[in-house]
Amino acid sequence: LNDLTRQRNDLLRTSSHDLRSSVGIAQGAAFMLDFDNQSPEERAKLIDMLNRNLASIESMLQSLMSLARLEAGQETVEVGQFDVGKLLHELAERMQPFAQQQGLPFLVNGPEKIEIESDAEKISRIVQNLLMNALTYTTTGVVSLSWVKENDRRFTVSVQDTGPGLSDTMVSSLVGALKPTQDSALVFDSQTLPIPPLDDSPGAPRTKSRATSKGEGVGLHIVKRLCEMLEANLDVETAPGKGTLIRVRFPTQYRKV
Repeated sequence: LNDLTRQRNDLLRTSSHDLRSSVGIAQGAAFMLDFDNQSPEERAKLIDMLNRNLASIESMLQSLMSLARLEAGQETVEVGQFDVGKLLHELAERMQPFAQQQGLPFLVNGPEKIEIESDAEKISRIVQNLLMNALTYTTTGVVSLSWVKENDRRFTVSVQDTGPGLSDTMVSSLVGALKPTQDSALVFDSQTLPIPPLDDSPGAPRTKSRATSKGEGVGLHIVKRLCEMLEANLDVETAPGKGTLIRVRFPTQYRKV
């Protein structure tokens, strides 16, 4: 309980710092717009800065509200039968424009059809949070999404990026309350980062450093809580300067209580 309380306090402290930073930048841009001597180009840059930081604030507040609902037990599992392969393909298509905006190759590999019984909306939120983090904080290199049906009971979704990796604190916070999978692929043993075994695309190029705050912790905590609700196993492999691979193993049928 002490560890969970400390993790929650650290998360709130980091989120508060990020919110203050974004609010401060937005206030500065709004203040500068009041000056009459700004050129049209300068005003356009200030307006763009203002819009980007307001969007960042809105996104972070939505994430904090979502996490608060999960922590308070206000969300329930809505079980239904659906094609998760189709869901993931459609999600990947929606993420492609953002990947192009970031200048990152976005590799997608998985079967077209996997019929399961689970909560489609929560699976979509898990994968979207993982992809948003990977695409936002990987400055150069590649991001990949892959999935496969392991057997009649489990299917796996993997998200990998070529960033510098997650901190030990973040990893322990993610897997602390979950049982990690035991059959690790050890994809970071070599000097160059390969694409995960579930994706047969070519290896990834070098990367620059990546920020590990700005809402990333909130998104990953949301992933953790949603995985707990869906009885999914979370496996994190990360290495400094090489990247991060997160696998989520979902049951194909949700056990109704």
